Amino acid sequence: MDVQEKTDLSTLQKLLEINQDKQSTFWEKVDFYKEVITLLLKGKALPDSFLKTLPGEHPLFFFYKGIIHELLNLTFSISSEELLQLVIALPPNRRIFCEIGIAAAALGAFKKNEKLLQFAKEIALKEIALSDLPILTISQEYSLEKELLARSCLLDFVGVQRYENELPPFYLQLKKRIGPIQFLEENSSFYNREGIASFKESERHVAISNQGINTAIGSLKYKQIQISAFGPQFFPLSNASGFGIYHTGAYPKDFVQQQGNGESIITLWSRLFDDGKPSSTWMGVQGNLSKVGLDLTLLLRGVQTKKIAFSFFVKAHSCRAADQKEIRPQSLDRFIGETNKIIFSSTDSSLSFETPEKSPVHIIPLAGKGFFWDADFLIAFELNSPMRKISIQMCV
Repeated sequence: MDVQEKTDLSTLQKLLEINQDKQSTFWEKVDFYKEVITLLLKGKALPDSFLKTLPGEHPLFFFYKGIIHELLNLTFSISSEELLQLVIALPPNRRIFCEIGIAAAALGAFKKNEKLLQFAKEIALKEIALSDLPILTISQEYSLEKELLARSCLLDFVGVQRYENELPPFYLQLKKRIGPIQFLEENSSFYNREGIASFKESERHVAISNQGINTAIGSLKYKQIQISAFGPQFFPLSNASGFGIYHTGAYPKDFVQQQGNGESIITLWSRLFDDGKPSSTWMGVQGNLSKVGLDLTLLLRGVQTKKIAFSFFVKAHSCRAADQKEIRPQSLDRFIGETNKIIFSSTDSSLSFETPEKSPVHIIPLAGKGFFWDADFLIAFELNSPMRKISIQMCV
C-alpha cells in the first residue's frame, strides 16, 4: 500500500467516525459517500468494514450504496423500483433532488436501467423549467451558490448544458466512468407536472407550486426585480418556520390551465405550515396570470388561532408605499400601516402591488444575502378577513 493510499484510507476513517456520530449533519454524510465513491472510481481498494458501516437511511444514501455495490461488482439488495418508491415520500428539496438525480443517472447507466435514467431526466427537466427561481426551497436552508452548483452539476451530468467551471472531483470522476447520457430537452416556455408549473418569457419567469413543506406557493422574476418567494405566513414575521404550505401526496394536474388569450388560470388549495407541522388552517388561491401581471384572490378556511399574513420576499433596489418615503434595503426604515399600493423599483423596471382597498401592510427591509432567500424586502399583507385580493403589475 503506497503513501497516497494510506492517506486516502486514513481520511476516510476519520470521515467515517464523524458520520457515525449522531450529531453529524446530512450534508456531512453526503460528503462521506462522495469521498468513498471517488476513491473507488480511482481504483482504490477499500476494506470490507466500510461496506458494513455505511451511515444513514436517507433515500439518497441508498442510491450511493447502489453505486458503491456496482463499482465493487456486488449485488445490491434493493431493486431500482424500490429505490424510486423511497424517493416518492420525500418532501421536495431542489438541492437534494439534484443530488438524487445525479446518483440515479449514474446508477441507471451502470445497470442499464431506463427507469432510473428517465427519473433523472425528469428531475433535470424540472430544473430547466424552474431555473434560478428559489421555488421549493426552505429559507433556513437556502444557499444560492450551493443550489446553483447542484443544479449545474446535474444538467452537465445528464448532457443538457456544460458547466463553465471544472466539475468537483466526485462528479468529474463519475461522469468519466459512465460516459455521455443522451438527453432530449423539451423546448417549451410552459412546464406543468406534479404540482409545479413554470412560465418563461424573455423578460419574466413565474413558477407556481402546489407541493412542499415550509415552501412558497410561488416565485416571480421580472427583469431585475425578483419575488423570491410568496405565500401564507403566521406571525411573528421573523419566524421563517411559520411560512408556506404543507402539501404532500397527490397533486392535481390541472391546477394551472392555459387559456387561448395568453392567460393562465391558477386554482389550488393547501394546508398552511405552522412551526414544523401542518396547520388546521387551509388557504385557497385563485390566480389569473397575464402578460402584464398576476391577480391573486386568497381564501382562508378552517380553524384560525393565530394572526396570518400573505408575504412576499422581494429583491429590488428600493420600495415605497403610496404617499410614503422611499425605503432602501438593509436600512432601519420600515412601514407598518394601511395602504393600497406598494411599488418596488430597479434601474430598468418596477413592480407594483395593489389591493382594492387600504388595509394593514408591513414593509420590512431585510439583510439581503444569507437570509430569507437573499431577499431585500419583506412585504406582508395582513389577512383579517376570509377573502383578500392582491394584484401584482409589471411596469417598464
